[in-house]
Amino acid sequence: MTDWQEQNENEQRDILSIYGSVSFGKRYCPKCKRHAFVIDGILQCCERRVSEIDRNDVIVKVESPGGMKRRHLTMKKKIVILKSQRWKCIYCECELTEDSARFDHFVPFHFLQTNPVSNFVAACEICNTLKADMMFENINDASKYLKKKRNDKGIQ
Repeated sequence: MTDWQEQNENEQRDILSIYGSVSFGKRYCPKCKRHAFVIDGILQCCERRVSEIDRNDVIVKVESPGGMKRRHLTMKKKIVILKSQRWKCIYCECELTEDSARFDHFVPFHFLQTNPVSNFVAACEICNTLKADMMFENINDASKYLKKKRNDKGIQ
């Protein structure tokens, strides 16, 4: 096998991508010509069903190292976030106060292992608790999910 063939074969091997304390499998998609996440046996780039990834035969790639400490926002930054959200929960739009607001990492901390201020949102205690460490494509998807969860639990 030539060096080029070995390199090409390695580029198409499955990857175990590590984001802090969370790992995801990725598989090379010949159609899209790139690696994409495999979630529940579905290749996320083009939604093709594929076999599960054998986590014992993968290239391990640390995408975001662990070990970072969570940042605690200053009161000044909390007020800036609250004002930018018109003093409302980002998910359900209920009114918030300095005391009732909970500051949530929109992309969970254990995925990024960093604390950019732009990743913090103000949420009510109920939405913050229901969202926990779930990951969403965008705020709208998170809001829809949380409104349904609140409704299912009989919470206004």
